[in-house]
Amino acid sequence: MQERDNLFSYLKELFCSPLLKKLILLVTILGAGIVGVSYVSFIIYWTWQKEGWVKDIVKEHFAATIGLPLAGVAAYLLVSVLEYSYGKIEIEIWGLKFKGATGPVILWILCFFVITISIKMLW
Repeated sequence: MQERDNLFSYLKELFCSPLLKKLILLVTILGAGIVGVSYVSFIIYWTWQKEGWVKDIVKEHFAATIGLPLAGVAAYLLVSVLEYSYGKIEIEIWGLKFKGATGPVILWILCFFVITISIKMLW
Protein backbone atom coordinates (compact mmCIF):
# COMPACT_ATOMS: atom_id res chain seq x y z
CA MET A 1 0.00 0.00 0.00
CA GLN A 2 2.84 2.37 0.80
CA GLU A 3 4.48 1.63 -2.57
CA ARG A 4 1.26 2.68 -4.24
CA ASP A 5 1.19 5.95 -2.29
CA ASN A 6 4.83 6.60 -3.18
CA LEU A 7 4.07 5.98 -6.86
CA PHE A 8 1.13 8.38 -6.80
CA SER A 9 3.15 11.07 -5.04
CA TYR A 10 5.99 10.59 -7.56
CA LEU A 11 3.60 10.86 -10.50
CA LYS A 12 1.97 13.93 -8.97
CA GLU A 13 5.36 15.63 -8.58
CA LEU A 14 6.34 14.65 -12.10
CA PHE A 15 3.19 15.89 -13.83
CA CYS A 16 2.83 19.04 -11.75
CA SER A 17 6.36 20.29 -12.24
CA PRO A 18 6.69 23.81 -13.68
CA LEU A 19 9.22 22.64 -16.27
CA LEU A 20 6.81 20.05 -17.67
CA LYS A 21 4.02 22.62 -17.79
CA LYS A 22 6.25 24.99 -19.78
CA LEU A 23 7.22 22.17 -22.13
CA ILE A 24 3.57 21.20 -22.68
CA LEU A 25 2.63 24.83 -23.40
CA LEU A 26 5.50 25.17 -25.87
CA VAL A 27 4.54 21.95 -27.67
CA THR A 28 0.90 23.04 -27.72
CA ILE A 29 1.69 26.43 -29.23
CA LEU A 30 4.07 24.93 -31.79
CA GLY A 31 1.55 22.23 -32.69
CA ALA A 32 -1.28 24.69 -33.12
CA GLY A 33 0.95 26.92 -35.20
CA ILE A 34 1.93 24.00 -37.43
CA VAL A 35 -1.72 23.02 -37.88
CA GLY A 36 -2.68 26.61 -38.73
CA VAL A 37 0.18 27.08 -41.20
CA SER A 38 -0.50 23.71 -42.81
CA TYR A 39 -4.18 24.52 -43.23
CA VAL A 40 -3.53 27.94 -44.73
CA SER A 41 -0.80 26.48 -46.98
CA PHE A 42 -3.21 23.83 -48.24
CA ILE A 43 -5.83 26.45 -49.05
CA ILE A 44 -3.30 28.72 -50.78
CA TYR A 45 -1.88 25.86 -52.83
CA TRP A 46 -5.26 24.65 -54.04
CA THR A 47 -6.55 28.12 -54.84
CA TRP A 48 -3.65 28.62 -57.27
CA GLN A 49 -4.37 25.39 -59.16
CA LYS A 50 -6.11 25.56 -62.53
CA GLU A 51 -8.92 23.24 -61.49
CA GLY A 52 -10.04 25.76 -58.91
CA TRP A 53 -12.52 23.62 -56.99
CA VAL A 54 -11.09 24.87 -53.69
CA LYS A 55 -11.04 28.44 -54.99
CA ASP A 56 -14.78 28.29 -55.65
CA ILE A 57 -15.49 26.91 -52.19
CA VAL A 58 -13.26 29.48 -50.50
CA LYS A 59 -14.83 32.35 -52.42
CA GLU A 60 -18.37 31.27 -51.59
CA HIS A 61 -17.80 30.18 -48.00
CA PHE A 62 -14.70 31.98 -46.75
CA ALA A 63 -15.91 32.29 -43.16
CA ALA A 64 -16.66 28.58 -42.96
CA THR A 65 -13.55 27.28 -44.74
CA ILE A 66 -10.97 29.63 -43.24
CA GLY A 67 -12.58 31.42 -40.31
CA LEU A 68 -14.05 28.56 -38.29
CA PRO A 69 -11.03 26.22 -38.29
CA LEU A 70 -8.70 29.04 -37.37
CA ALA A 71 -11.20 30.21 -34.71
CA GLY A 72 -10.93 26.76 -33.15
CA VAL A 73 -7.14 26.99 -33.12
CA ALA A 74 -7.28 30.52 -31.67
CA ALA A 75 -9.67 29.45 -28.91
CA TYR A 76 -7.41 26.50 -28.07
CA LEU A 77 -4.34 28.72 -27.88
CA LEU A 78 -6.18 31.23 -25.70
CA VAL A 79 -7.31 28.54 -23.25
CA SER A 80 -3.84 26.97 -23.16
CA VAL A 81 -2.09 30.25 -22.46
CA LEU A 82 -4.63 31.23 -19.79
CA GLU A 83 -4.36 27.86 -18.10
CA TYR A 84 -0.58 28.09 -18.08
CA SER A 85 -0.54 31.71 -16.88
CA TYR A 86 -3.18 31.51 -14.16
CA GLY A 87 -3.26 27.85 -13.19
CA LYS A 88 -6.24 25.55 -13.10
CA ILE A 89 -9.35 26.87 -14.80
CA GLU A 90 -12.49 26.62 -12.69
CA ILE A 91 -15.74 28.09 -13.98
CA GLU A 92 -19.06 28.59 -12.25
CA ILE A 93 -22.04 29.36 -14.50
CA TRP A 94 -25.65 29.46 -13.28
CA GLY A 95 -24.77 27.49 -10.17
CA LEU A 96 -22.87 24.79 -12.06
CA LYS A 97 -19.23 24.36 -11.09
CA PHE A 98 -16.76 23.11 -13.69
CA LYS A 99 -13.45 21.92 -12.25
CA GLY A 100 -10.63 19.74 -13.45
CA ALA A 101 -10.72 18.85 -17.14
CA THR A 102 -14.18 20.33 -17.72
CA GLY A 103 -13.08 23.90 -16.94
CA PRO A 104 -10.83 24.29 -20.01
CA VAL A 105 -13.35 22.45 -22.21
CA ILE A 106 -16.18 24.79 -21.23
CA LEU A 107 -13.90 27.83 -21.65
CA TRP A 108 -12.87 26.59 -25.12
CA ILE A 109 -16.54 26.18 -26.08
CA LEU A 110 -17.33 29.70 -24.85
CA CYS A 111 -14.31 31.22 -26.65
CA PHE A 112 -15.11 29.36 -29.88
CA PHE A 113 -18.76 30.42 -29.65
CA VAL A 114 -17.84 34.08 -29.14
CA ILE A 115 -15.33 34.04 -32.01
CA THR A 116 -17.89 32.32 -34.25
CA ILE A 117 -20.58 34.87 -33.39
CA SER A 118 -18.07 37.66 -34.07
CA ILE A 119 -17.29 36.19 -37.49
CA LYS A 120 -21.01 35.91 -38.25
CA MET A 121 -21.72 39.49 -37.16
CA LEU A 122 -18.83 40.94 -39.15
CA TRP A 123 -19.34 38.87 -42.28
